[in-house]
Amino acid sequence: MVRFFGKTEISQSTRIKLNIPLPFPLSESGFIMTISAYILLNIDIGRVKDVMDSLAKIEECRSVSVVSGVYDILVRVDVDTMEDLHDLTTERVHSIPGITKTITQVIEKEIRT
Repeated sequence: MVRFFGKTEISQSTRIKLNIPLPFPLSESGFIMTISAYILLNIDIGRVKDVMDSLAKIEECRSVSVVSGVYDILVRVDVDTMEDLHDLTTERVHSIPGITKTITQVIEKEIRT
């Protein structure tokens, strides 16, 4: 049995049915935690649409936005671990043709309005 959202215990068979990985990170209050981050990308001229379409196919990408300023695209991602974030950026995002530079910013604290 494992703690689920700090209130209930579930069996391994239920965990498998619900597709809940183990171990999964829990906050001090017992809630499942995810790691959220923004990835800022510079893109080759004329490749923005292609890159956006490729990023939109990645399950962990929650939003893909074209932005003004120093960077061309801003991506919001949610992953389970820092290792997953590393693998996502270095193996999947970096392999997309047209991306020339990335900067990853992990969200430490967020207030939702």
